[in-house]
Amino acid sequence: MLNKDKQINELILTRIQTATIALTVILLLITSMLIYFIYSYRHRQKQNIILEKQKEELNKSNHTKDKMFLIIGHDLRGPVGSLVSLIEILISEEEISKNKSLVNTFNTFIKSIQSINDLLENLLFWARSQDGDVIYVPEKLNVNLIVERNLLIFKGIADSKEIKLNSTIIAEFNAFADKNMITLVIRNLISNAIKYTPKGGTINIGIYKKNGLLKVEIEDSGVGFDNETAQKIFKKDSFYTTIGTSNERGSGLGLILCQEFVSKMGGSIWAESTPGVGSKFFFTVPSVD
Repeated sequence: MLNKDKQINELILTRIQTATIALTVILLLITSMLIYFIYSYRHRQKQNIILEKQKEELNKSNHTKDKMFLIIGHDLRGPVGSLVSLIEILISEEEISKNKSLVNTFNTFIKSIQSINDLLENLLFWARSQDGDVIYVPEKLNVNLIVERNLLIFKGIADSKEIKLNSTIIAEFNAFADKNMITLVIRNLISNAIKYTPKGGTINIGIYKKNGLLKVEIEDSGVGFDNETAQKIFKKDSFYTTIGTSNERGSGLGLILCQEFVSKMGGSIWAESTPGVGSKFFFTVPSVD
């Protein structure tokens, strides 16, 4: 009996020791996990503080960059516009207008200056939109007049490439849209059409009304593009661009602004194209009687 009691006591002692060891191991594991979680939490807090500081610095840097674009754009827009007006006056002079070589040279200058002016306008709008300074102010607008003004602006550039700018608009169309935004969209689409249309080509502009929307169509007989390119041209992070038919260069910013502003006006923008045949760009805005 004494031996049995001794064996039982030893067994109980062994189990107690085993339980104690197991409990100690579990407590050590729990303590280690708590230490790890506390360390990880503090580390994440530090990382979040660092990220917040970096984000703040990046925002300040972007704000400074946008302000810089605005200042540069405003400072350059005046001289560039004056230079275009001066060249147009010179071309109208009788002695110069009779000299075809001089007229072609001046038209080339105008084309280059207009490209610079378009870039400045796009940079100004982009910087203002990034800074939240572009406010959507819709009003009743005669879209015909906006198209006609832009056709006059680009006539000299189109003539230098012997491109025909045709308006197929046969009625008056009014839109409920922002004047600056819709003007920028039309200007960029016409500019792109001229850029990618070879010498002797044609560009047709039409407006149609359907289901409470105005659809503006700008069709060119240019080089066109494939489906892969069509997926890139409106992406905000791509700034996709290619060289024009007369080696014109662009920033890829224009179409991104077009998409942003058309969306703000409650419309949509898209393109259809066949390589070697031409392109069609469409956008819609709300119609108003």
